[in-house]
Amino acid sequence: MEESGPEDFPRYEDPDFQLEDLKGSPAHLQKLAERCLRNDAGSQEIKILVRLVKLLDPVEASFFPEFLSKALSSSVSTVFSLHLLCAFSEKIFQEQDDVLVATPFWNMVQVGLTHTCSLTRKRALFLMKRFTDTKLPVPADSPVHVLFRDRSGRDWEEYFLILETLEEKQVHIVKQVLNKVLNLADFHATWIFIVFRRFFTHQNLIVVRWGLENFLEFEGLRCEEFNGPLEDMLKHDLPQVLNESKLYFKENNVFNGQIICDKVSRFINRTIMTFPNHEVDVINAFVEGICKVGWGPLPLFWVSSVLPWLTCAKVLTERSVLLLLDLVENHMVYQEPVLRGAAQHNLLIFILSKVESLSKPVLETCLFNFWKNKIFFVNTPCWTFLQDYLMCRYANDLSILISETTQELVSIRSRITEPMKIVSNSVTKSLLPLLILSSVDMPTLKSTVQTLNSSLFDGQVENRAYAADRFNLDPEQSERFQFIFIKSVMDILLGPVRRRG
Repeated sequence: MEESGPEDFPRYEDPDFQLEDLKGSPAHLQKLAERCLRNDAGSQEIKILVRLVKLLDPVEASFFPEFLSKALSSSVSTVFSLHLLCAFSEKIFQEQDDVLVATPFWNMVQVGLTHTCSLTRKRALFLMKRFTDTKLPVPADSPVHVLFRDRSGRDWEEYFLILETLEEKQVHIVKQVLNKVLNLADFHATWIFIVFRRFFTHQNLIVVRWGLENFLEFEGLRCEEFNGPLEDMLKHDLPQVLNESKLYFKENNVFNGQIICDKVSRFINRTIMTFPNHEVDVINAFVEGICKVGWGPLPLFWVSSVLPWLTCAKVLTERSVLLLLDLVENHMVYQEPVLRGAAQHNLLIFILSKVESLSKPVLETCLFNFWKNKIFFVNTPCWTFLQDYLMCRYANDLSILISETTQELVSIRSRITEPMKIVSNSVTKSLLPLLILSSVDMPTLKSTVQTLNSSLFDGQVENRAYAADRFNLDPEQSERFQFIFIKSVMDILLGPVRRRG
């Protein structure tokens, strides 16, 4: 029989296509099976694959193991992959024992157990139940051996009961298994995280709150390392559930937000103590998770209140600082002004308290963004805090900062063609660190401003006729930079008349 080319493949997308049309050489059928592994594949492709496997099994015994391995390692959706595994479950459990103890299979099952589609969750749970019922031995050298060691069938029955009960919406039904969750301490952390993820995404807020509080207080996690499921919880699941505004209610003059804030800080501090060598990873993973969420004003205030109370060294990276600045600048604009200001104040204190090191441009951008939002200004505790930080950074040597600022201002002054708003912002950015540090006392401040003024403007004749760098500026334009300099100094040193918003 002559082998058909790709153009002769049956169009199984067509409504007139029938399963009886599947015919051709084994190579032709294998290529057709591979075409079924697509991101938009569905039930029709599953029916085709079932028929193809029946046709190819008698002539190509190696086809199904190779195809199954390719299906688990490909980029097809979790929904389709679990549908495929369930369709071939009988054949897999009878003939493909090596697949059942492989990492890709269990990665797929674990993702399916927390999927948003209820049918996909049930398929993943079916595969897991089938595996525990067969009592298939897991080799000690298998990567998934640690997931199942020392667990009896009775333990797994209670675990499945918890997952099935969490499918219910009624609180009185879920309440019956709440105590069983506390008995999961002997399970591997991966299975515990799956249960709490299901709590976090439950439709009933009472169940969500109970799951959050018990996760933050759960001390039986057996994580061998931070990188992995625990890091994913800090980056994704925990920030998402903390963004639920209804969790932060007031009852009997007690703010539940403060209770959650205390529990989150204790949880992160406990994680740092458990993994002291991953302190940098713990803090920056949580910060990255915060910056990926579109926050409501009330949740962000309480979550930002956690950050200054973390007992860690100066481990915040410059990348995390830039992520926080993006959050402040672009994702808090339309929040309620008072809560927004309080959250930004917490973020500023956290950044300068825990940052490992900052380049001068990032430091200036950081101070400018928070100053522009009036988070700090002269003669306030936050201004004093910034003075202490800059003193430590420059070892109380003001001359270094004066020299750096003078060079920056000279460079800004040479950019004559730039719009004045950009020039004004650049001057303010450059002046902020110097004026904050020099405002310790009035004589130092006056001396600093006079030094800058004389270095920039005394004895220099600009816009001179017939000069090579002449731009034909009128008198006002030629003196505009000096006006901008004076205005920036006054804006920084004078407190705002009214808070923004």
